[in-house]
Amino acid sequence: WSESLPWIMRTGTASMTLLGASIPIAISTVASIAFQLKYIHPLCEMASYYLNGHEAQSTIVTTIYLMLSSLSGIAGVWFYGRKSQQDGELLFGDYHEDAFQGILVVSGTFLGLALGMPLRLLPLPALCFLAIAIYVATRMFRYYAVLLFVTFTCFSFFVQYRYLYIQRDVDVPFGISLSMNQFGMAGLVVGMGVLSVVGLLLRSPDGWGAESLKRLDLPGLVLSSYAFLLIPLEAVLLKTFNSHSTEDGGQPTEALGSYRRYMALMTAAILICIGWHLKRTRSIKSLTALATASASAGKIISVIIDIADSNAGRGESSVFVFTMRALAGAVLLMSLFGPYAVLTHSQTRVRAKRSLGPSGKPVKVAPDRTNMFVVGYCGIVLPLVIFACIPLVVVPLISGLRNTRFYYSSSPPMTEIIGFASCLWGVATLSTTSHLFPEGGAEAWRKTSALTFILGLGMFFVAPSLPWASDSLSASNEFASISSVGLGLGQGRSGGFGLVSATLATLLALTGPLELRERRGNSGGKDRSHLLRLMLFSILFGCGVAWFVGIQSMGGEPFLSLFMTMTACMPTAFLGTVACVLGYSVESHNFDEVQQIAKLWMGTCPLFLLVASVSTLATDASPPFGLGGWLSTYLVVCSMTALAFTIAARLRSDKTSVTRALGNLTCISSWLLAMICTYGQFGLAGIGVASGSVVGVPTSIVVTFAAAPILLLLEGESGETISNRRTYHLAGSGRKALPTFGFNFQSLTRANRFSPPLAGTVLVFLIASLHAVLLRGCAWLAVTRIGRGDSSKSSTDVFSNMYDFLSKVTRAKHKEDVANMARTNVFQSKAVASAAKLAGASMWTSQSMMGPFLHLLGVASVIPSLYVLVADSWSPKQQSSGRILALLPLNLIPLFLCRGIPCLWAAALVGIVGGIAQSIASRQKSYVSHMRM
Repeated sequence: WSESLPWIMRTGTASMTLLGASIPIAISTVASIAFQLKYIHPLCEMASYYLNGHEAQSTIVTTIYLMLSSLSGIAGVWFYGRKSQQDGELLFGDYHEDAFQGILVVSGTFLGLALGMPLRLLPLPALCFLAIAIYVATRMFRYYAVLLFVTFTCFSFFVQYRYLYIQRDVDVPFGISLSMNQFGMAGLVVGMGVLSVVGLLLRSPDGWGAESLKRLDLPGLVLSSYAFLLIPLEAVLLKTFNSHSTEDGGQPTEALGSYRRYMALMTAAILICIGWHLKRTRSIKSLTALATASASAGKIISVIIDIADSNAGRGESSVFVFTMRALAGAVLLMSLFGPYAVLTHSQTRVRAKRSLGPSGKPVKVAPDRTNMFVVGYCGIVLPLVIFACIPLVVVPLISGLRNTRFYYSSSPPMTEIIGFASCLWGVATLSTTSHLFPEGGAEAWRKTSALTFILGLGMFFVAPSLPWASDSLSASNEFASISSVGLGLGQGRSGGFGLVSATLATLLALTGPLELRERRGNSGGKDRSHLLRLMLFSILFGCGVAWFVGIQSMGGEPFLSLFMTMTACMPTAFLGTVACVLGYSVESHNFDEVQQIAKLWMGTCPLFLLVASVSTLATDASPPFGLGGWLSTYLVVCSMTALAFTIAARLRSDKTSVTRALGNLTCISSWLLAMICTYGQFGLAGIGVASGSVVGVPTSIVVTFAAAPILLLLEGESGETISNRRTYHLAGSGRKALPTFGFNFQSLTRANRFSPPLAGTVLVFLIASLHAVLLRGCAWLAVTRIGRGDSSKSSTDVFSNMYDFLSKVTRAKHKEDVANMARTNVFQSKAVASAAKLAGASMWTSQSMMGPFLHLLGVASVIPSLYVLVADSWSPKQQSSGRILALLPLNLIPLFLCRGIPCLWAAALVGIVGGIAQSIASRQKSYVSHMRM
């Protein structure tokens, strides 16, 4: 009997008794009652108020009716298709379906009573549930049509009761005006589209016109039509029925209900998920799924632009502009991704041979229309669509992104718009040609699109530094010129020339003047200009990227600090670029050359670090790890070059243990440098630094999770060496084995590839938590402190770092009025509370030892669960589910007792989420291992 219970009650062994299932049953019952009272009961009372006014039934009666309806519904679900264990027949034989229909009719009747329906309206829910029962049994769409009719009748009654007597007109797009009742009925008709999609998908496969409807893709057409019709409907709801709308008398229309932006975002996300799932299950075609997703994404873009406009102080768009912007975004997305839904590889395969006739001469073949499609799509349709969407989508979107960086709103220059549009065209054209010609072809379009993308990207970033773009960068508010906040506008504008240099290097490498591969002449002689081309490319590309990063980070620093930092960053990036190019193109038996360059590159990094440290002699320089600090800038460049070498080694066509070892070394180095830079700049809680939190979460924790995928680039030695190149060796000319420089992971496979990111993230959180308890604020380490924002030497110096940050932002001294006002404002903010909690967790800054002791206890409590989690992700040995569940409650200790260290909270949450997932996976493995044939 236990197999017939819901899955949540089928815990324990196969010989489970009713007493053993009492705890899951009790928990499920209490949770169901709580959910019913919290969410369903208020809806029933609201419906009862609409039907009966103030003469509604009591709460106890509504609860009893709801409980009876729920029990009847659960009994109907259990009863459907239930067979006898003795003879395998249905329980009631030929009358089984009648009994099932009767149970659902009883459930619908009690639901109608819970909604407060009078006796004359009770046949409506009974008929609705009867249609559901018949449709489930027969899968015939005509019975589902009865369900749609009953549902429309019920909801139309509520719509008319709500809006029939409201004397107000609603302006919908395209110059149409509707009354409140007409608008409600229109929304109800649009909502019926989703219900009709369900019926069309679940109908009987052998029904009338099934093949024709499937070929026509009627469910997909209805779903995409619903997505497009939802745009003007929600535009009216957002602009008319929100909490800010007012009537003619100036009173807010809160009585008419409110529609918030997050509701539109939720409906769009749900439609995207539904379309993706139906496409994956091949219930609808790719084109209609793309149309549904594009309409939803266009609505999301329009909502995001509205949010940016409201945050910038500009007026929100009208209903017509909101609708046209969403439709333009949908058309743009459909144009970008349309080729993936229309054409497939088999239809566009490139002909490798010419067709020959019986005489051996080529004969005429059918013309290939793929090239015509590429010319029409990439040369005509896509540019026109992008150009038409610039005023409605591109310009408002770029303005919203720019206004998040500046205090005052500013309009984007024309160069940024052209660069963004060029990037869109380049990406779309390159992806389309790669999709249509997987075996090669359309090389002119490929090169043109790649160069356009790179040039557009460089133009987008370098636009503010161009001469004709300087005026449009100025703030739109004239008070920015006399405000201290406006002093930061325009700093680092010359950094975009670094991207221009990198773009030029890429252009020359693709077109041939700086060919990175070794050229072989007709005589087979050695390429004497290969080294020169490699040096020039590394100077243009590596130094250009380093210049861009350095200027963007230190654009407002003193000249000495900027000069010494760039003197250290550019040679490091140059050597890293040389190592990346050689690491990708050199043969495996000549990889010792790459090892020598890598050793030179890594050996000079500490020397260049000493060169960059001269920046500390400059006056008014930022702290080394602060905003614009020399150390954070240098570490970012080193981390980027190490990551680039890792990617180059990972993309090699032939790999050996030597190449993997060096790639693993640079991968770990890149991740470590990123973690050092992150926690050095943002600290443990992001206190006293700009952008110290993301949606209330410290930036250091967010970056720790975001940088963890870098460790996915680690490679193990379990797989065979991949080689696509032929290497010939003469007899007796054996080559000496190359020494290994780096790390080799013998046990790392595809099955446990997620273990290094998990282990690294957990290790960083634990080390940061121990540092916050044992070392933060230690006076002995004050000499080695390099200016991080949230360090303090004593409990009286906890908040001094925030005053320095405020003085830098306001350009004022501590004694001036602006700084004092800012200091008073900070005392009332959450930053002070976070600083106080963090100070109470350290043994050097806490007033008592109870706080540090509790945080040490919290660190010790999360270690066992995290160790089991990491060990299970690395080793194929199965962990006991009981052991996992026994260690799981220990992670609750930091959540309740240790509220000062955010990293400890993050480690506890990782332990809880990972432990639950680990327990579920262990149960599934145990269930599969005990299955019998």
